[in-house]
Amino acid sequence: MTVTVGDVCCCSVGKDWIVDLLSVHRSTVTEVLDQTALLQQIQDNFTAAGKLYAADIGGLFWVESLRMNVAFFLFSDATDKHLKARNRLPGGPQIHHCDADSISFTQTHFGRESSTTLEREREFWNLLSFLGTVCYRQLHVFPSEQLLCADNAASVCDRLRRQLLTSPTSTGNTAAASLVFIRRTNSSLVDHSQLLRRVLSYAQDDLLTARHSVYIVTDVGLGVRLPSLQGVLESSKYIHTAVYSGGKPMFSPISCVVIALHLSCS
Repeated sequence: MTVTVGDVCCCSVGKDWIVDLLSVHRSTVTEVLDQTALLQQIQDNFTAAGKLYAADIGGLFWVESLRMNVAFFLFSDATDKHLKARNRLPGGPQIHHCDADSISFTQTHFGRESSTTLEREREFWNLLSFLGTVCYRQLHVFPSEQLLCADNAASVCDRLRRQLLTSPTSTGNTAAASLVFIRRTNSSLVDHSQLLRRVLSYAQDDLLTARHSVYIVTDVGLGVRLPSLQGVLESSKYIHTAVYSGGKPMFSPISCVVIALHLSCS
């Protein structure tokens, strides 16, 4: 949850401090004579709230892309015990379209590079819901050599693979897509970015058709060290590429993405 400084009201730390902060009002010029003092007061409120709840509350950060200060709130059972704030947020799965040329999956405006267990759980359910809408006839797993693979219980990609391998597959629809999973590998044996390039090349040459899209699921964080897809995805006027995540990279480190390949009809 974010609120720009121009819309933030100053409120003291209390039982329902997040709900109070969500009840915003626009301050006039006469009400805010000293912006620096206002920014400091807001940050002090975050600090005091963090000490009171003994939890990561969020903070006030300058967002260069927006050219403004933004207040970030982290909702959890510790900070929002009775779900008063979270019940005001949009429900259902949330999938985010990522700009592969500029986005960094493992660095947010908080400066955190590793996702939390809660964030990966959210990624898993959001991506599982998204993949559940894909009608696929084939499910591929790379690499196929078990000796190269290194399963990781925290891997969102591994969890999605195991879940969908045990789920009923689609019917033999000729227009159905191919679903491709790239497994964790021993980094001393296989470079993940190079493996992704080889899988992308195979998908484009052997799986992708005008009626047959391809969805590639891969980890990008949590030890994989693939903070960006810049230079990995090759542009083509014949192939439309889209990258989806189960969290918003600006606010949360991303550990897994879905790369969708569609053959352009033009």
